[in-house]
Amino acid sequence: MQGWLTNSKNTFYKIVLWSVYQFFAIVYRHKIYGLENVVDGPALLAANHASLYDPPLLAISTPYEVHFMAKKALFDIPLFRTLIRRLNAHPVSGKAQDIGVFKTMIRLLQERKKVIIFPEGHRSLTGELQPMKPGIALLLAKSQAALIPVYLHGTFAIWPKHQKWPRLRGRTACVFGKPLYFAKDVAQEEVTATLEKAIRDLMTNYTCKYKCIEK
Repeated sequence: MQGWLTNSKNTFYKIVLWSVYQFFAIVYRHKIYGLENVVDGPALLAANHASLYDPPLLAISTPYEVHFMAKKALFDIPLFRTLIRRLNAHPVSGKAQDIGVFKTMIRLLQERKKVIIFPEGHRSLTGELQPMKPGIALLLAKSQAALIPVYLHGTFAIWPKHQKWPRLRGRTACVFGKPLYFAKDVAQEEVTATLEKAIRDLMTNYTCKYKCIEK
């Protein structure tokens, strides 16, 4: 049983995530690996990003209630704004100079919450891992949170960016890697290089280890 189902005080969040979990379990036979790596306390869950399915898939796979950033334009729609706010979404403009986003994420981490990030900054057009944006080192230095690499499998094949609607076939999986910890003065380049290698290793290990188990 997912932890958010029993520990979250947000009833609406639990109902929505339970429904989404059932959808992915039935339609895409969703599998989750490495849950022991999702440690207690503040953490950035950093995943590859190739589909609109990625945020909900990661949210239902995590044994904790999570927070995430969403495009600011979505909050301009009254009813939708209320919906996504109750699902722990926070607005982001998409601009590199949006300091408010960093402040929000740091506050959430200092409150010992889990925050989903997609360090590539946008959906991959090919499904391959793209160069990562700067800023993760600052978040870690200000919060001393764990950085947990995550590999999301299957979402690009099911719903790539160029496709209007998702396919109702395919298989998905979420693989959590071991948490990474860095000193406060760590260089941004070291953080992104270490994280990128960790996600690539998860991709390779999934193909070599878990995928054959699911057949």
